[in-house]
Amino acid sequence: MGKSNSWSATSTRRRSVSPPTTLRTGFVTDRLSGFTANEISDLTRISHRLGFLADLRNHRRIVSNILAAYLGSKTGPKVLAGQIRRGTGEEITAVLWSSDLRGFTERSDRLEGVQVITMLNALFDAQAKAIVSHGGEILKFIGDGLLCIFPIDSADKARAAARSALAAAMEAVEAVRGPNTPSSAEPSRGKRKAGSSVLKTPGILSQT
Repeated sequence: MGKSNSWSATSTRRRSVSPPTTLRTGFVTDRLSGFTANEISDLTRISHRLGFLADLRNHRRIVSNILAAYLGSKTGPKVLAGQIRRGTGEEITAVLWSSDLRGFTERSDRLEGVQVITMLNALFDAQAKAIVSHGGEILKFIGDGLLCIFPIDSADKARAAARSALAAAMEAVEAVRGPNTPSSAEPSRGKRKAGSSVLKTPGILSQT
């Protein structure tokens, strides 16, 4: 086998359900004589193992993103780490945000299904951006409602967490009043009701 200054290999991982995952691995050397036959053999074995590790890492990233989206950025990693036993949890202190769209039942009866979905997407998007930007963690979307928390790590940070929740609420209201929000979701067509309170509760909220 001749010498080569660069070498690459393709590793394919096949799974019974998902389509095959292909990983192309490349290696380069500044040695004028290039890679030897033994080195290429070793690199071939390494590339096959890299494909397996990359596949595992990719799956873990997907699972992590899904858990963060549905359980929250703080609760998701705990579930991924194995904290899933029924009846277990931790005591947290947090500002609790609960909001929904006033008059939603009447609107959903009056509007087309596509309009309702568009309205809710705009409403949730406005709230989610404001909540995340101010340090909140979204726990659940419930119909037209949203539940989230602003964790209080210590007693001296309670006031700051409450201010963050209030700032997020004001920012969300302004965003819903913006030009990109469907008219069916604007406050002028029916005021939203939203509230928050400081709550000390046992358990992880998103698991109850």
